Amino acid sequence: HLLSDSTGETLENIAKAAGVTFRACSPSMPGFGVSPDELIPELDDVSSGGALADLILECDKVLTF
Repeated sequence: HLLSDSTGETLENIAKAAGVTFRACSPSMPGFGVSPDELIPELDDVSSGGALADLILECDKVLTF
């Protein structure tokens, strides 16, 4: 979790309060050695690559990490 430098609030919680949705791409997880149970609790959904592609086309902004 990333902490805000001024309030101690986590960046994840600040983003969620602003309406941000966190999603993970299920096909990419094995390549990174990550399983769904290891993801942050703020995660909203684990989606297929196709579902994420559709969401990306519909969104105003997309940030990837």
